[in-house]
Amino acid sequence: MSLQLHNTLTRATEPFVPLHQGRVSMYTCGPTVWNYAHIGNFRTFLFEDLLRRWLEASGYQVFHVMNLTDVDDRIIKEAGARGIPIRDFTTPFAQAFFEDRDYLRIRPAHEYPRATDYIAPMVDLVATLLANGTAYRGEDGSVYFGIDRFPAYGRLSQLDKRSLKTGASGRVSSDEYDKENAQDFALWKAAKPEDEAGAGRLGRPLRPRLRPAGTSSARHGPVAPGAPGGLGQVLEHPCSQAWTSSSRTTRTRSPRAAPRRGATTSRGSGCMASS
Repeated sequence: MSLQLHNTLTRATEPFVPLHQGRVSMYTCGPTVWNYAHIGNFRTFLFEDLLRRWLEASGYQVFHVMNLTDVDDRIIKEAGARGIPIRDFTTPFAQAFFEDRDYLRIRPAHEYPRATDYIAPMVDLVATLLANGTAYRGEDGSVYFGIDRFPAYGRLSQLDKRSLKTGASGRVSSDEYDKENAQDFALWKAAKPEDEAGAGRLGRPLRPRLRPAGTSSARHGPVAPGAPGGLGQVLEHPCSQAWTSSSRTTRTRSPRAAPRRGATTSRGSGCMASS
């Protein structure tokens, strides 16, 4: 029986076709290790484990990478409040995740890159987006992805950008950012005096959208592997990564700004609904 997967881009169930015969690269987002992973997180990890087991049982050689997000505003704040380095704050939570993973008998990924180990590729990615005009620097020093500068943005979610309501999630206030468009998202937040030194030339990473894009491109090159994810993230998380990665090698305002991407094959990064 062949594997059929839902392609978020086409909204159709399609047969799985690997880029390389007999080999599959799988990139999955691991936990943000600012606290302990919860049951909702592990629901996603268990689905990804099931997918990997099916591929391996079907004879595929699977190379699985799961990133660990070990820097964001919450981590910076908590580590600073305790007066300890970021790595010292996040390591116990990362270790707890590994212990819970083993308890649930989830197969370990082959690699667990930490975001803080890939600051240089993230800086290079931001610099490329600034150079090709897809990103811009606000007056506050932060760098933003301009969705109006990349016409293909929104193809995966299939939502009209004009219908999006800024701040509807309640997680961020548009007044906190100096942006061309309130819907633009931050790629890199300007450093503050209290931030830990050595975070990179541009300051500190802000959003999880850039970290997976940076670590994935460093591990797999410009063509990303299949990327599983939950339905709730179709707009917010993996799709922004997809457009960030694709716009890196695309001219701004091109009518063919993004290649046909989806999650049923390992030909490009996309959003795979784990329903």
